[in-house]
Amino acid sequence: MPAYDFLIKQNDSLPVLYTTLTDTEGNPIDLTTASGVQFVMSPEATSETTVNAEAVVAGSPLDGNVQYEWSAGDTAVDGAYVASFVVTYPEGRQTYPSQDFINILIQPGVTGVTPVVSPFCTIQDVYNITGQSVQDSSLTVAWSVIEGIIGRPAYELQEPDNTSNLVVLTVRDQYWLQKATAFQAIFVEANPDWFSSFDISATSQSGQSATFNQDGLIVAPMARRALRFVTWMKTRSVKIQKPYPYGQLLRTSQNDNVGPPWGPVG
Repeated sequence: MPAYDFLIKQNDSLPVLYTTLTDTEGNPIDLTTASGVQFVMSPEATSETTVNAEAVVAGSPLDGNVQYEWSAGDTAVDGAYVASFVVTYPEGRQTYPSQDFINILIQPGVTGVTPVVSPFCTIQDVYNITGQSVQDSSLTVAWSVIEGIIGRPAYELQEPDNTSNLVVLTVRDQYWLQKATAFQAIFVEANPDWFSSFDISATSQSGQSATFNQDGLIVAPMARRALRFVTWMKTRSVKIQKPYPYGQLLRTSQNDNVGPPWGPVG
């Protein structure tokens, strides 16, 4: 991870961004004649400006200290940002730092905000199952991988039956999907270069060779084991139909092939 000058959590307004403006030799800038200070921030590697607001001189103008108090929405989107302070003088304006930028990281996962990262597994579930903590982003990627392996998107698994209002997915399947997602989240967190992995089946170096299991570079071993117990992932499984409540079979107006109980012929 690159070094950042300032860290703050997504949607937070504290801590206040406080810094000392200096010249190229590291001496504090005299802000006595400054008529205004602006704080400007943009996402890293883009030209889009997300914040352009008034900052203030903190303490004595001779010390060159300035600060910016975050407003609502300033930290709504997590990610890496670059920022500067623009000082206006009677004779013109100057941007500080004069070389490079102030590097800011808005981190995801704010306390009190529950991101929709997985329909069946939470950050707390991951810790309860594995004893390890992960970030929301790892859990999001983990569930995306699980969706690709099981072949069913989350919206389909959570869609209730139109007539019975029963969820298609069983409690047992939800249990194993939660386990698989938790193990996969740990796998993603432990392999930050996961997206740059090559899809290979065998490797050899210095006389040593290895053959990876199917999707060995993509799916965590324990996640794969858990998915074996999901209903439609079993060998020789049959197509799973949505639940059909028995009571609806007795509605002869909707099921004209169901009548009184059968009896002996003759």
